[in-house]
Amino acid sequence: MCGIFAVYHKINFNNKYLSEENTKNKYVDILLSNARLMKHRGNQDNYKLINNKLLMYHNRLAINDLSTNGQQPILNNFISIIVNGEIYNYLELYNLVKKELPDYKFKSKSDSEIIIPLYILYGSAFIQKLRGMFSFILYDIKKNIFMAARDPFGITSLYYALDNNRIIISSELKSLLKLSANIKVFEPGKLYINDKFFTFYKPNWLINTLETPIKLSEGILNYEDLKNNLINSVYSHIKLTDQPLGFLLSGGLDSSLMVAIAKHLKNKNLINNEIKTFTIGLEGGNDIQYAEEVAEYLQTNHTTYNFTFDEVLENLKKIIYHIETYDITTVRASICNYLLINKIKQDTDIKVLISGEGSDELFGGYLYFHKCPSEEEMQLELVDKLTNLHKYDCLRSHKSGMGNTIEVRVPFLDTDFVNYIMELNPKYKMINTEQPIEKYILRKAFDNDEFLPKNVLYRQKE
Repeated sequence: MCGIFAVYHKINFNNKYLSEENTKNKYVDILLSNARLMKHRGNQDNYKLINNKLLMYHNRLAINDLSTNGQQPILNNFISIIVNGEIYNYLELYNLVKKELPDYKFKSKSDSEIIIPLYILYGSAFIQKLRGMFSFILYDIKKNIFMAARDPFGITSLYYALDNNRIIISSELKSLLKLSANIKVFEPGKLYINDKFFTFYKPNWLINTLETPIKLSEGILNYEDLKNNLINSVYSHIKLTDQPLGFLLSGGLDSSLMVAIAKHLKNKNLINNEIKTFTIGLEGGNDIQYAEEVAEYLQTNHTTYNFTFDEVLENLKKIIYHIETYDITTVRASICNYLLINKIKQDTDIKVLISGEGSDELFGGYLYFHKCPSEEEMQLELVDKLTNLHKYDCLRSHKSGMGNTIEVRVPFLDTDFVNYIMELNPKYKMINTEQPIEKYILRKAFDNDEFLPKNVLYRQKE
């Protein structure tokens, strides 16, 4: 994860900003001073000023290719990019580029650079090939094409402001506040190209749900497929990192499954990462007890932290500053996230954490789903929850991590896995006498004594 910031003028920086050389320098200094309000997102920063039209700034948390070759902006073949996030199918795409564009010379081993040759090969349509969490800005110098995008569920944060023939884009609000009064959320699944927004993520399950009457998918449930699809997602999120990795573990179903799958992959020698787990809670709290039970069962390298009410009060303003919202539920939920990740930052060298976010929105995991009256209402509610995640849980998870210079990855929100689950008929997610507990199909898929004990698999959500 990183911080990205760009200011693009449709024509050269005009007289309002750059009437004289010293004004130009002052203007650039102002832009950079605001961009650097995101310095917590990484320990390296760099920028390019291109043709007096575009300033691209990148604050880097190096995850892949830790050398200086991976620094951004990356400029190759007259195309410049800055990227925040991870492209999980990077190796597959790298092999594709080697086959289809063999003359392209990579400057780095960073997964971010793959965007440049893909753009050369496929134009803006390349975005359909990306599997990951990302926001990026691309500038084609020869064609004067300015492009920006945000991943389908808004796992990464992105904002923009349009005024005075310029667009400003930033990973965080704080870098825009002094530059424009016209700040808006860059919506997930959107691609911006020279003044126009396009929707690039339009899966069938979403289109069908937005129609009237809605069309329910007839996808048939296969527990083995469900299990293997989630295992593949977790594997893709673990294997691509040159930095130490850990797991957030609450002891609930979702985070416990993430750790259990990692242990399964390790037992099969598919990964060699040491499995480090972390939890936090009030002394004597249920979360601590449940997490320690799971950690003992899976034999992880586990660390438990306690926090106090005074610690919450001392950090509350800082937490709100980083998550950039006053939404009460999100602030409350961010407290444990932020405090835990902050302690991990202080005590370890971990730069990547795996989280179980997104499962409740996919499977209907909240307790009120027990009252869902119909399959149609189930599908509508799940789609509403998924398409609004960027306002709440994704925001909390992403910014709690980046506020401490740590990347948080969420395998449940892998687009391949989401598309698979959302194409299932919603009857499989209903809670009834045959499926008496929320997220029953997720629990059942891993109920083979290989991953978690039954008392964890079938524990009621708290």
